[in-house]
Amino acid sequence: MPLDPALAGHISEPQRGTIEAAAIAQFADAIGDTNPVYRDETAARAAGYTAIPAQPTFVTRFRMPFAE
Repeated sequence: MPLDPALAGHISEPQRGTIEAAAIAQFADAIGDTNPVYRDETAARAAGYTAIPAQPTFVTRFRMPFAE
């Protein structure tokens, strides 16, 4: 889907929420990422995280109301 140039400069309100570990693992499966830090809390902690982290591209799962 191409970016809509009319959205350039649009500012949205920050949003907070909880991302479940299962959703992170599901996303890793979808993008073919086999890194264990996205599935195993022990591996995530060994890598320096306090919990299972979300992938940098995880935000693509969210739909912005202004972009629909």
